[in-house]
Amino acid sequence: MRPDFDDTIAAVATPLGEAGLGVIRLSGPAALSIADKLFEARRPLSAAATHTLHHGWITRSSRRLDEAVAAVFRAPTSYTGRRRRGIFLPRVARGPARAPRVVL
Repeated sequence: MRPDFDDTIAAVATPLGEAGLGVIRLSGPAALSIADKLFEARRPLSAAATHTLHHGWITRSSRRLDEAVAAVFRAPTSYTGRRRRGIFLPRVARGPARAPRVVL
């Protein structure tokens, strides 16, 4: 079985422990459309230019979970350089302990 490198994946990107920020990485072809459902900002992240930061809120069921800053990197100039990839990297204000709740 060959791995499918066009999947959209999400993961906590900071270790658990005491810190001021937690980083969540969402990467893949559906990353920005998923981010639009999780991140409340002035305008949708799917409309944002590459290499930009956006202030907003992580939400679930219209309830604000945490304040965050999202970074948008579009392919082919994203970190991975893969085509059709968007990367959404919210920095969750309350630290790494809160980050797993956002991914789940």
